[in-house]
Amino acid sequence: MTNEKKKKIVRSSKSNDPKLFWKTLNDLEGKSLDLGEIQLEDPAGLPVPSVNVPDVFADYFANKIDRLAGITPKYESELLKSQGHKLFTEQDILSVAKKLKNKKCKGIDDIPMNVVKQIVPRYVSISHRSIQQISETKLPHVWRRAVITPLHKKGKKTNVENYRPISNLCSMGKLYEKCLLEKITEHAVNQDINLYGTNQHAYRKNHSTTTACLTLQSMIARELDLGKSCLVYSVDLSAAFDLLRPEIMEKTLCNFPVSLRRPIIDFLTDREYVINANGKSSNVKNITVGCVQGSVLGPCLFSIYCNGLEETLKKEEVDLVTYADDTYVLVRGDNIPDIIKRSEETLKIHYDFLESVGMVVNKAKTEATVFNETKVVCHLRSGNDTIETLPEMKVLGLNFNYNLDWSKQVEKATAKARGCAKRLQIIRKFLTFEIALKLITSFYFSAVYYGSAVWMIPDLKSKDWKLLEAAHYKAMRVALCDYKQSISRNKLDIVCKRAPPRQWSSYTNASTTIRILQNKEPEVLNLMLRNNMYVNPRNPHKPRFFDLSKHKVGRQCIANRITSIFQGVCLPWHNLNLSRDSIRVGLKKSFFNYY
Repeated sequence: MTNEKKKKIVRSSKSNDPKLFWKTLNDLEGKSLDLGEIQLEDPAGLPVPSVNVPDVFADYFANKIDRLAGITPKYESELLKSQGHKLFTEQDILSVAKKLKNKKCKGIDDIPMNVVKQIVPRYVSISHRSIQQISETKLPHVWRRAVITPLHKKGKKTNVENYRPISNLCSMGKLYEKCLLEKITEHAVNQDINLYGTNQHAYRKNHSTTTACLTLQSMIARELDLGKSCLVYSVDLSAAFDLLRPEIMEKTLCNFPVSLRRPIIDFLTDREYVINANGKSSNVKNITVGCVQGSVLGPCLFSIYCNGLEETLKKEEVDLVTYADDTYVLVRGDNIPDIIKRSEETLKIHYDFLESVGMVVNKAKTEATVFNETKVVCHLRSGNDTIETLPEMKVLGLNFNYNLDWSKQVEKATAKARGCAKRLQIIRKFLTFEIALKLITSFYFSAVYYGSAVWMIPDLKSKDWKLLEAAHYKAMRVALCDYKQSISRNKLDIVCKRAPPRQWSSYTNASTTIRILQNKEPEVLNLMLRNNMYVNPRNPHKPRFFDLSKHKVGRQCIANRITSIFQGVCLPWHNLNLSRDSIRVGLKKSFFNYY
């Protein structure tokens, strides 16, 4: 390996971007499939001329939306015919500008965000007048345009269907969006409007894919612990953000003042995009529905748009967990036939609601699993479609087995670890110990332990713990170049200052619990934990937790699994305003032998 290649590896290893590191390694190993420019084939299998590639993408993305939404005429809102109202103050603009991230990435106006962050406070009066005038009239034409770069997802790179659109917008337009979002949030707080519902785990502080999976896991475990069964189905939406209809959005915004409704509807109308590929641009395409991908307002508007789903399904007495446009519904019943009947009824109501707001369900990707002590296979009927229940389902990247056994998830994580370890071993001799250890922590353990707060439970099977320990110590030996296994496992942990899986499990479960109770979010998990918590007046800062489960599976509910874990916590934490760093250090002292 040449010095230049070595320098590339070291530079990429010092970044915090796993994709950059693995891409660099792929390039150096000759495994990269990057073709330089995008090469497509037409339906007949003939190559598309490079100069025509942007227009092929533009037509494909436009036709896809037309196929899903139908040919939709431009919406002419009465709101846009009236004069707008004063919405922002100079302090609003200044406050938003200070919160901007200090990034050097440029928008299509060629202005980096860090320049916007510096310039707006200096010329806040001019910025305020400009943004206020735009909110009262119309969005500038250039702010309505998105420049889209096609990004390959998977499959053949010559197939146009295997690409997703990545949008770049104006930097000043993003500032305007952030100002508008602040006003939407401010109004929602003042009027006690829940923008995201209680079950949405995306776009919200103190929520994540982990909290979504923990919530669903705890709900399922609670049912199984009672000796009952339940069914969980997931619904996949096709191009959800691209199907937001301005006329429906206007109705869902009825609780918002005209001063806010008007600029929101204006933001959603008269949009357009061009495709950039192979150094060329496509013809301009107009958009009559949808919110452009990559916009600041998009997640909030999507949540408002579909907020009625929660109320609609709540009437069916089911539990709902959502992450962005991924929805998981838990259905209970007296027995399996009753659960199937109720699931079919709920699914119809679910589909009807989505259809009423113009969403399109990818029914081929709708999945369902009956969670039960033994495997149950049955069929759900939805119109002319039949859905066969599966023994396991994938929930935000984690494998949920029908009886909440996590062996397959462990196998998946450790198999990924073995592949990473082999590649890290190849380049280890070019790295210092410190960089190698940072690499392993950032890129290896982050992948292996993804969602570990959910599946790395104290009651994992012995064989699963052994697999995880083998993956852990393999990485430590790579860091120390101890390929002959001459160093003991205990010494590896001390030298590398890394906790083995069982200690990490206790740490991550304790830190997750404390974080939920401190933030009082997510609401469902907070209530579960507080129901199992006892605060002794003599020692109010170290509460105890009670395991109320009847069976082993019940200890997968987060409120039951932590009883023995918190007996080892030496940190007083309850009702104390401790920083995240203080909690982290205190828990490490409690659980990590090396600390």
